[in-house]
Amino acid sequence: MISPPDRVTIWQSQLTANDFPPVCAMSGQPAETWHKFRFATAPPWAFLLGAIVVAALSRRASGYLP
Repeated sequence: MISPPDRVTIWQSQLTANDFPPVCAMSGQPAETWHKFRFATAPPWAFLLGAIVVAALSRRASGYLP
């Protein structure tokens, strides 16, 4: 899987196990705290059909990131 240089791919198993180095996901600085995040993504075409379709087709994940 190839990602653009400004993106990072996180696997569900990593998110579940908190398998990350203690580095801030936003700034790259050393992290001392972890915060809970919720992610959701939907196919771009779903936005043309409305909020209900987006909610139904969204893939979701949650976990803690430094």
